[in-house]
Amino acid sequence: KGVYEAADTFNLIARANPQYNVSLIIAGSGKELDNLQLYINKHDIKNVEFLGHVEDEKKKEAYLLSDVYLLPTYTEGMPNSVLEAMAFSLPVITRKVGAIPDIITPNENGFYTNSKDPEVFASFIQKLIDDIHLTNTISENNYRKAIDNYTTSKVISRIENIYRDTLNTTTNSTI
Repeated sequence: KGVYEAADTFNLIARANPQYNVSLIIAGSGKELDNLQLYINKHDIKNVEFLGHVEDEKKKEAYLLSDVYLLPTYTEGMPNSVLEAMAFSLPVITRKVGAIPDIITPNENGFYTNSKDPEVFASFIQKLIDDIHLTNTISENNYRKAIDNYTTSKVISRIENIYRDTLNTTTNSTI
């Protein structure tokens, strides 16, 4: 899901901002994990933490330790991790794939691009570093949007309404 691009993006940001103690947290496991660790070592990318598979409190802690959520994915439907990041008030930087453009509005919830270029992702992160007001606004927008639209109770209510409307339409058309 773009882990090499994420590593290269982080490396660009770390080198451009040596005054900050930036770090990259990589959560998840998969067949590329060993290769990614070799890649990071080969390219001398520092301050990278591999959490492996996370859930529950460990996942919550990972989000709470973060300032930005980067997902330079190649393909998606609608990643739950984007919604989770939003609920933790994180600006989201990702690619314009799947349903992501339905959730993320550029400059309002984060940024997306068609590009896979780490320099493009790094430019978005740098924009957030340079404009704390924008970062705070996006963080607040994401928390509010997630709470207002993507909590379990909100989703269940929308699904119930869809079923109710469908049943009413079906019932009324057969009478």
